[in-house]
Amino acid sequence: MTRVADGAAALSRARREVFDLAIIVSTGETMDLLETLFNLSDINGSMEIVIVMDHANVTAGLIGQITANVRNTTIVNLHGLEVLLELPRGASLRGGGP
Repeated sequence: MTRVADGAAALSRARREVFDLAIIVSTGETMDLLETLFNLSDINGSMEIVIVMDHANVTAGLIGQITANVRNTTIVNLHGLEVLLELPRGASLRGGGP
């Protein structure tokens, strides 16, 4: 596990190392979130990306745009992250088995 402070640091690490999964915690800065998301996807298109955000603060249109345009991306709230972290190793984030 690698922890970084912001999107720029995440992109820097992703350019130097290979990651299977990135978890992005939304701070409410929509443009930083989107820029980080799109750049991570460009760097490693096969990497799973989980975005943790409060659905009450995001319009359905934004969620739809993200999931429609960035493959391997899942959007969850804190409870959804807990569920994902309990999945068996190697299980798909979208319901497939190991």
